[in-house]
Amino acid sequence: MKSCAITASRSYPELEKWGLLLPANPAYDAYKANVFWHPNVFKTVMRFHIVDAQNVDDKNQYINLSNFPASRTHFKGADGSYHIRFMGENFWFQMQCDDIDLTHENVLIGVEFNRISDMEKRAKTASELFGIYDGFISKNEPLHVPNKVYLHKKSVIAYDIRVAGGTWKNVIIALNHSKIFEESVEIIKAKKEDARNSYNRGKAFIEGDYLAILDKN
Repeated sequence: MKSCAITASRSYPELEKWGLLLPANPAYDAYKANVFWHPNVFKTVMRFHIVDAQNVDDKNQYINLSNFPASRTHFKGADGSYHIRFMGENFWFQMQCDDIDLTHENVLIGVEFNRISDMEKRAKTASELFGIYDGFISKNEPLHVPNKVYLHKKSVIAYDIRVAGGTWKNVIIALNHSKIFEESVEIIKAKKEDARNSYNRGKAFIEGDYLAILDKN
């Protein structure tokens, strides 16, 4: 599987509002853009630590990083934080560790549960992570993708329809289903608001100050 490493020369706190750790060109797909979500936004980010392989009784309890069946990207932040992204066709995992220098992938890593908040999400992530590694879960099964991906998809749909001359009704149907207008007034009102928010988000992605940050770097 492909593996690469990138290092940030500086921090980008202004990108946290988009949920990112570093600039990523939205014209690229995630493989080329080296997207890393900010842990404060991507709540299922797992923390990890390096395991001393000489002092463990059962190495099967840990993940040999070089053997994980996914594309792996390593990111060293300017603040010293270290992040690893596991990316498959239908899944995405991100792990974080503080201030390490990982020079190769032939290491064992273990996961940590040192935060109470969002524990259920991270436990689910850990089970999926080990499930794919052990082969109990198929790599072709859609598993763990960030909510931002879903929101981005909705935004692009809404924006494209409006730019092409479509009505708000067209947007609402595209984001839901053709019988949505048979629902209650409250539901229809909520779906209209969601459609407008999706369009505005898509417009901001394409025309807003997000791209200006890329121009500065």
